[in-house]
Amino acid sequence: MKKVILVIIDALASRVVQPALRKGLLPHFQQLIEHGVLSEECTSIFPSITPAATCTLATGAYPFEHGISGAYWYDRDWDEIAYFGSDLQAIMNEGMGRYINDFQIKLNRDRLLVPTIFEYIEQHGSLTDAVVNFMWYRGTVAHETRGYPKTKKRVNSLA
Repeated sequence: MKKVILVIIDALASRVVQPALRKGLLPHFQQLIEHGVLSEECTSIFPSITPAATCTLATGAYPFEHGISGAYWYDRDWDEIAYFGSDLQAIMNEGMGRYINDFQIKLNRDRLLVPTIFEYIEQHGSLTDAVVNFMWYRGTVAHETRGYPKTKKRVNSLA
């Protein structure tokens, strides 16, 4: 069984990487390429905003399916603004505790409407997965969290 590593570098473009590889400026990337595969041509989803685009990579679904429309949007079902950007003033207005709860817990638990690749891997049984420093991490193992404020939970199903 082959091992797979998915490296996502936000806003990294082929027009920047290819010349750097040719000049030998990315030796670690070159080693990964030599032992794996590099896809030079890629197509982005719309909107190509980090939360929506990386969620598509983690789920294989388009934004209208997975429920993450961008970095912020008005969520009619919840009657609130969903905000997952990095504007310090907006974060301070919302409150640091609420922002961290929204970003670290609510985003994966409540707003994400479809299964992640990690959930599929864990259901397989004979495969192992791990996530490091990625905003999409939801798996099948429940972990207790303490967040502020308490939020209602949406029902997500692999069915």
